[in-house]
Amino acid sequence: MRFASGPVLWVAGWIGLAGAAIGVYGVARIAWADWVRRQNTEESVRAAIALVPANWEYYRDLAELKPKEAVAPLRRAVELNPRNAPLRIELGQYAEQTGDFATAEESFRSAVALDRTYAPRAEQAGFYFRRRDTARFLKAVRSALEVGREDMGPLFEECWELIGEGDEILQEAIPDREEVLRQYLVFLIEKDRLEAARPVARRVMAAGGSGTESREVMLRYCDRMLEAGD
Repeated sequence: MRFASGPVLWVAGWIGLAGAAIGVYGVARIAWADWVRRQNTEESVRAAIALVPANWEYYRDLAELKPKEAVAPLRRAVELNPRNAPLRIELGQYAEQTGDFATAEESFRSAVALDRTYAPRAEQAGFYFRRRDTARFLKAVRSALEVGREDMGPLFEECWELIGEGDEILQEAIPDREEVLRQYLVFLIEKDRLEAARPVARRVMAAGGSGTESREVMLRYCDRMLEAGD
């Protein structure tokens, strides 16, 4: 076995030191960029971007500081962090505000593909609601309600404002999930839409209807029907 000679070791040592120096410089540059960014002005954020152009958060900061020109920096942020669903939602919201509906729709669609939770689906449904695209709206609402566990009242409100017909809403938008049916029944009771509530109450029972929460909702429905003389 042959061992490295003195000059070779000397060169290797210098290479190692150079690499370490570059690493220290990179860390210092990032720290300096973060300090500059904290000034929270357009100029300071642009300076931070110049120092560390690969940091997606700086582009989002710039978008927040310049909302009328937010689409371009948010596009760059998405390029740098393509798996970030909330970032794509932000891009969709700003794009919609500026009238770039194609970018908005694609951004919401991408967010839904990345994140299987309720929030991006509700955002997508809201976009189609504002565009008055009934078919895509109903599809997006159903997709949101199939996974949602939070307050789904705003989606029910949008359904009635856009569709205004209980049978179509129930058939096209409301999945056979007891939690969703229960929330929807409460919504209809509170809005005094008792005719639309009838088939929903039946579906609550068909979906189970034996748990404490469903039983309380069904008793509330019965009380309301009795008050109405039915």
